[in-house]
Amino acid sequence: DDFFGPELFKHGYFGVFQKRPRANSLDGVGIYWRANRFEFLAKDHTVFKDPTTVDLGLRLKDFSRFRLDPDAPYREDRLLLLAALRDKVVDRKLLVAGTHLMRNPEERHKEILRRVEVKQIHEFILDFAQNHHLQTNAATRYGDVIRSYRRIKRTKKLTTRQQKRLRLMVKQAVQERRQCDDCFPSYDAVVFAGDLNSMRNPQKRLELGVQLDESQPGIDDQIRLLFGGTAGSAFPREPPLQGDDGCTTKTGRRQMWIDYMFYSCRSLQLYQSFKDACPASFMPNAVHPSDHVPLGALFQWRPLDKGRAGKGWCHDASRVISPFRDPTPE
Repeated sequence: DDFFGPELFKHGYFGVFQKRPRANSLDGVGIYWRANRFEFLAKDHTVFKDPTTVDLGLRLKDFSRFRLDPDAPYREDRLLLLAALRDKVVDRKLLVAGTHLMRNPEERHKEILRRVEVKQIHEFILDFAQNHHLQTNAATRYGDVIRSYRRIKRTKKLTTRQQKRLRLMVKQAVQERRQCDDCFPSYDAVVFAGDLNSMRNPQKRLELGVQLDESQPGIDDQIRLLFGGTAGSAFPREPPLQGDDGCTTKTGRRQMWIDYMFYSCRSLQLYQSFKDACPASFMPNAVHPSDHVPLGALFQWRPLDKGRAGKGWCHDASRVISPFRDPTPE
């Protein structure tokens, strides 16, 4: 933060930074925004609880229902940072989320830990959106209602009338989620990005034993599942985009795509995706100070008066990945 904060401030950016919890690490997660376009509203972060032991027989698709054992030992080494902003031009809110998940994408037990971390991301984002009154989508309301229902059932004795009312609320939320393809545009939005350390290529995951069979979803599929199908990818795996070299990191140990950017496709439209191609030599080097190439995307708000959403709204990628033309594309 003592480097990026002052340097970006010179170019008109404000920001927040959260250091990684490991005492001997100086890295962390930062979120920065144009001060003349966005107003800062709130921030929060959570440190992931990584169980010290995992069941290697778990199927990755089961993590939609996964719950942490509160009595199990765990480590804390990675985090999620959130920042809520208000777009001054259109008076709509944007929740930006950044993270860096468990390392070593080629190891199965760490892939399972990454799925545990994604589950925690989903729950924390939903709680933050509710607490700060972000109107994101029907899937958020579904999550709100289900969590409230479970909390009330655990802590309160209800009358028959109260139980009936709760069941009706859950039924309505489920119906909203099932009908989400017909939702109107959402007022506010979420953009979630980071080094998820999970291979995008399912064949490579299968070859390295990270997943057990071809039917298991990738981490991008898991995120779309958790958010009720309302999370679009700025760099979708299928169909392949022009300029997609399948690489966001290249070292002497590996060459693969492990970085992602997701967005609320019912409130934002993807206008353009950016990524530099991986170089011929390993990174970092004199040109690339990181072992990752940068990713970027341009979005525009979906008009609120355009009627109901179409099924293609979450698949509006530009079909082309453009290289960065200058250090800060506007």
